[in-house]
Amino acid sequence: MAATNPSEDWSELASLVDALLDATPERRAALIEELSVGDEARRSELERLLAECEPDAEPELFSRPAAERFAALFNDDVPHFPAALAERYRLTMQLGRGGMATVCLARDLKHGRDVAVKVMHPIIASALGADLFLREIEIVAQLHHPHIVPLYDSGDANGSLYYVMPYEADSSLRQRLARDGPLALEDAVLIMRDVCDALAHAHRHGIVHRDIKPDNVLLSGRHAMVTDFGVAKAATEAAGVASETSAGVTLGTPVYMAPEQIKADPAIDHRADIYSFGVLAYELLAGRPPFAGEGQLYRMAHLTAVPVPLTTYRSDLPLPLVELVMKCLEKNAADRWQSADELVQRLEAIASVMSGPSPAPASAWPSKQTWVKAAGVIAVAAIAGFLWQRISQPDTSWRNRWANARIERVTDFPGSEVDAAISSNGQPACPSSRRWVVQCIPF
Repeated sequence: MAATNPSEDWSELASLVDALLDATPERRAALIEELSVGDEARRSELERLLAECEPDAEPELFSRPAAERFAALFNDDVPHFPAALAERYRLTMQLGRGGMATVCLARDLKHGRDVAVKVMHPIIASALGADLFLREIEIVAQLHHPHIVPLYDSGDANGSLYYVMPYEADSSLRQRLARDGPLALEDAVLIMRDVCDALAHAHRHGIVHRDIKPDNVLLSGRHAMVTDFGVAKAATEAAGVASETSAGVTLGTPVYMAPEQIKADPAIDHRADIYSFGVLAYELLAGRPPFAGEGQLYRMAHLTAVPVPLTTYRSDLPLPLVELVMKCLEKNAADRWQSADELVQRLEAIASVMSGPSPAPASAWPSKQTWVKAAGVIAVAAIAGFLWQRISQPDTSWRNRWANARIERVTDFPGSEVDAAISSNGQPACPSSRRWVVQCIPF
């Protein structure tokens, strides 16, 4: 294959080509136009790469979308619930399959309680490695926080990596959104605050979740708890090891992945979670994620598309909340909020305002310039009021002092009473130019 344009970032270009390959042939011409954004050099490069990746006799491997082509990688013959766990957990049913694990409902025979057992897909377990997985998940087991789902158990069951968590029926944020749609403003802000609080705690311990999404947020009453931190720590370490010999490891769910995750940037840090939180928050408030599409189109949108303003879908949102969410979605990590702690503080301030009179929608909130002007007017008015009070009510304390003074004649030169001298310390004073003195008696 010919060399690519040196100005192009290959990891980004590869994602765009993947998006083209996933699109139907009828859609590809329009998609190339959209992806090239007026750059003729990029258009030519995309057309050339697409032609090289799609020969005249297209093999069956490339005749289907990527998600369908590679789904077989997870359809292995290894049982989803290891038989080695049967003595401790009785399988009730399979709850679902995610990108990294199969989730099963089981009965904890020792403690008599229902639990969720997550069994890593063999290909993911192979990438992580049993030793790394067990070592890192042990570290995460030490995390204690009211908004982080605890780990009950973990291990290697004859080659199958697993971990066990509490189970609550119909408790995920995904289920709540599917049932109710966009959440009430107060509930959404409270859940957002809880998620950020959990992230802040994990980030302080060096753990990047990498897969923040409604499926990994469980609800308990009005409050939220974040799950799957166990595999997140192991995945973070595995990505670091892999980056020493490759471009990096892409982990996460495409709809919620930060641009640097899509590019498999080995230097991913906690700000990737802040971006994913922004996608989640957008969905809580709008009832839909910020970008639409299928497969690789999600990846392309995270790299190049600008989110539709939240107020397009919901006009009752306070401006500070809208600005908070949209800043989380900045493409460049340096342009986002730099810590989850900062998000917690801002969300608490927004919630405090909302607990009073109904907050004004974003369209009614004054701009920053208006706030500055208003503050200036208030300051000027306060100063003017203070000065007017001083002028209209002069100091009368001198009258009180004179009312308690004793006037004595201490000279024998009458006639110049108006030239009386006042002693500053209450003692008699007789300057040569004065005829009378006043002795101020302290009181």
